[in-house]
Amino acid sequence: MNNFDEFWRAYPGKKVAKPKCKGLVFRGFSSMFFSDGRLEERRGIRLLKRESCAGCEKCGFILDDLSEQVIIGSMIIPEIEHGKLYEVIVTNESRDWETGYVDDYDLEVVLLNQGVN
Repeated sequence: MNNFDEFWRAYPGKKVAKPKCKGLVFRGFSSMFFSDGRLEERRGIRLLKRESCAGCEKCGFILDDLSEQVIIGSMIIPEIEHGKLYEVIVTNESRDWETGYVDDYDLEVVLLNQGVN
């Protein structure tokens, strides 16, 4: 539950606009090190909590599904560059033909368009 929902329950008569969803923002990292006679390279992305959405119906489920998508191997990950900003987006949505609800989707890591609103 995010802070907006808690505020709304505490003050039900207040008319407040919902905060805009900023999505989930990640910073790419890479490191190279020597261990046990091997030269190893590690790449990944770290969540930036201050720049990311506090949690809403649009992106609240993404963090939970990230680990499942990585285990299954259905996540689309580009070449990660150190220091660049990325976001995780939902792609390939398929909807149930009877209800119209989304029943399958993929997650994709894409480079964040900086400076574009």
